[in-house]
Amino acid sequence: MKSLLLFVSMMVVSVLSCASKLPASKQERGDIKLAEVALITAQIADIHATTRYRCSAVKGACLGVPQQELALSLIAARDTEASNEALVRLLRIRMDGGLSTDYQCIVLGKAQTLVRQLQAIQPSELHEECKREVLETISRNGSLFKDFSAQDVCAGSAQIDKKRSELITAITNKKKCPAGDY
Repeated sequence: MKSLLLFVSMMVVSVLSCASKLPASKQERGDIKLAEVALITAQIADIHATTRYRCSAVKGACLGVPQQELALSLIAARDTEASNEALVRLLRIRMDGGLSTDYQCIVLGKAQTLVRQLQAIQPSELHEECKREVLETISRNGSLFKDFSAQDVCAGSAQIDKKRSELITAITNKKKCPAGDY
């Protein structure tokens, strides 16, 4: 399933790149921003009571590939400086369960190409960036996400720093994910 998801996201990237008249760097930045917004919005929707209720109350309302997984795959599909930086910066978003495992496996799969970027991140800056993004998402969606705290989606500075250290250690120790996980 994960391989299919990665294949589909790579095809989407390919189609978007071919269809656009924009230079690749602008197109890539646009794709990354779109994926980041989708991931944050989906994280809010999964946590917020109003939207979570809709998924359980209306059959079919939340079918298909989870938006977070598709966004993560889209960001990870390219092996460029901008996409790798965006991948590392996703540490600012709280991820649990399968999404966290997918993220770790993707990072471990890219291993040495990400160490420098992992070492360079500033946890407090990433935390503040996430808070701004969540507030922007909430304001764009009006009353749908009222009474929502950015802390529910954003990893704290200490969490970011801990996860970064864990990833660097895992890369240094050449840890790999089980076959079939990215």
